[in-house]
Amino acid sequence: MLPLVPIFTALIESSLGLIALIAIVAVSSQKLNATLLLLPLVWLPQLLITAGLGYLTAGLTVFLRDIPQTLGVILNFWFYLTPIVYPASIIPEQWRVWIFWLNPMAAISEVYRDLILIGQVEHWGEWGVAFLISAAIFYGGLSVYRRLRPAFADVL
Repeated sequence: MLPLVPIFTALIESSLGLIALIAIVAVSSQKLNATLLLLPLVWLPQLLITAGLGYLTAGLTVFLRDIPQTLGVILNFWFYLTPIVYPASIIPEQWRVWIFWLNPMAAISEVYRDLILIGQVEHWGEWGVAFLISAAIFYGGLSVYRRLRPAFADVL
């Protein structure tokens, strides 16, 4: 359970920010989209991928102390590969397919935009693939953590 504490803390913090975003969108557009009821469908793959990566890095950090520094660089690179601060439309068409189908966070961020800003979901297929990739990452991270856990006491 210990690796999940920061993940659920971040979920609560981001939920507060999401509530503020929804309020700002509602005030500025004078409407609330019914698609907001689908937000839990976006949270599930997001929680799976973050929990899987949390378990993986928690297990590996016990043995490899440089994981947090390396992880910072990798997450920075991954952030810029995900259309969060820039629109997906500026990505060249031949790369956009690869980014949406192989980067689960790109699909998750686009579905967030679809649900909150547009009011209709245009990326269901990408969301489905993101869900499968997230489930695989969660399963892999949890498996690595469970396999390494018996040796934690010897190393620490």
